Amino acid sequence: MKAIDITGQKFGRLMALNLDCSEPKKKERRWICVCECGQKKSINQHKLTRGNTKSCGCLIQKKNILGEMFGKLLAIRPEETSISSRKPKWICRCECGKIKTVSRSNLVSGHTKSCGCLFGNYDEKISEKFFIKENGCWEWISGVGGNGYGIISIEGKSKSAHRAVYEMFVQEINKRLLVCHICDNKLCVCPDHLYLGTHKQNTKDAIDRGLLRHDLKIYPKGESHVFSKLTEKDVLEIRKKYIPKVYSQRKLANEFGISYSNIQRILKRKAWKHI
Repeated sequence: MKAIDITGQKFGRLMALNLDCSEPKKKERRWICVCECGQKKSINQHKLTRGNTKSCGCLIQKKNILGEMFGKLLAIRPEETSISSRKPKWICRCECGKIKTVSRSNLVSGHTKSCGCLFGNYDEKISEKFFIKENGCWEWISGVGGNGYGIISIEGKSKSAHRAVYEMFVQEINKRLLVCHICDNKLCVCPDHLYLGTHKQNTKDAIDRGLLRHDLKIYPKGESHVFSKLTEKDVLEIRKKYIPKVYSQRKLANEFGISYSNIQRILKRKAWKHI
């Protein structure tokens, strides 16, 4: 990790005092910090500078956050309708002057730091990262993750592009909810094509639209499947021919033109389980 001097700097409720040299063998740089509550704690430098750790732990335990600052938000009063709920919300005033209602958990975790104006700086950047198709999709042309969805870096953190755009233009997102597409285009970030849903709703929509390819209740199995390279007769012959150290799995794979791992799955009945 890059060596930087953060002595005397404040990070949330923590002030960095000096470098922690108690465990020199550790590769990570840690700093002795003092919290506003008076508690001292050794904190990872990366977590401090990224804003992941903002207190010694007292902030998480503290229920009354009246007058506390969270990024650009000042907690001014609890929302009356949510006081008795498990996830109380607070009415906050942003530095830009707007009022926003935010859940306490999102405030103390650092998930929400402004009314949305903080994202204003990214509007121009985002407009350069997609093009509008004839069907109305805002197709993402920048970074793409392994899952096929666009990704963007905001405040040093990678986020799914469609989730980031939804938060910028529509509303704050509960971590348990998914941002789903009505256009079935993973690269689309158009707010009009996005909606919030649960995992169960998303799975049901995928099945209804024929997108969930592994659902055997909808798609044919065995030799009737469009991608099958084997017939049921072939599978029975593979199981019959296999003799350890005599008729090997490698030989069977070459004979039937499939991979060694597929032969293993057939013999262990993890594949073609219905016969």
